[in-house]
Amino acid sequence: MKRQMLFRSLKIALAAVVSILLATKLGLLYAVSAGIVAILSLRGTKRETLKTAANRGLAFLCALVIAFLCFGVFGFTITAFGIFLFFFALLCFRFGWEEALAPDAVLISHFLIQKNMGVRLLTEELLVFGIGAGMAILLNLHLHRKSERFEGLADVVDDVIKELLGTISERLINQQTAAFEETFERLESSLDAARDCAVMNDNNALRNRDTYELDYVNMRRQQKVVLKEICTHISQLHYFPVQAMRVGEIVKTIQLDYHKTNTVEGLLAQLEGVLAEMKQEKLPVTREEFEARAILFTVLLQLKSLLQIKKEFICGR
Repeated sequence: MKRQMLFRSLKIALAAVVSILLATKLGLLYAVSAGIVAILSLRGTKRETLKTAANRGLAFLCALVIAFLCFGVFGFTITAFGIFLFFFALLCFRFGWEEALAPDAVLISHFLIQKNMGVRLLTEELLVFGIGAGMAILLNLHLHRKSERFEGLADVVDDVIKELLGTISERLINQQTAAFEETFERLESSLDAARDCAVMNDNNALRNRDTYELDYVNMRRQQKVVLKEICTHISQLHYFPVQAMRVGEIVKTIQLDYHKTNTVEGLLAQLEGVLAEMKQEKLPVTREEFEARAILFTVLLQLKSLLQIKKEFICGR
């Protein structure tokens, strides 16, 4: 994280300094503003930087038109600038260009200071904006997908889910007490980290976009919801009929075969077999057994849902 902060800080400084030097070399009157535009245009990913530059560029063109009308009618006065700001702010709020409001207003203020909107000054302001935005885009061209980083984060997510499955299995086979809260907190944290990496990778891929990483995180999130329901149900078990061990064993099998490329078709077949067996068994005798077996049957159905989520993801690729 510290390395990333240092690198981004260096990039901001470099973008500003190079933009100012280039604008100065061209003899632009407000060269420093090019550096400010570069700083404000730099974003964490390629797509964000391009989107920001495009939105601010379009907003700046609109600002020029509004400023030309306001200064043309009311002269180069504070009143005219205030009227410009009113209408330009309305436009920015309407189209979601709030980030363009301050930097574009600063560029327009140069016309107020110089008290003209001649072709030369207009050209200079366009160059100032173009140099700043262009430098931000140029410095972010090196950004690319970090697929290896996502794979590592996805492995962490899978390991936590496997840990949960192991705990569920132990609860059912050995009747061990289990606390799931801390594990689910780690799972949520791991999913957030994987999602952030997937979003960044997606925003750094301008061509050949692939939603696999985002879809993978969403699939695991759906499974997390099902796992929470399973854990809630088995936490209610106070009596363990013989069927509990059979359900625990299928959970253990799922845990051992839990990996990214598993199509889960074999696991679904085994699960269907256990469900069929339980339907053929004699009805429970006591209320306690009835409630416990009802919970176990529900858990089996939820396990089936857990596997079907993965199967749909695999089939959809």
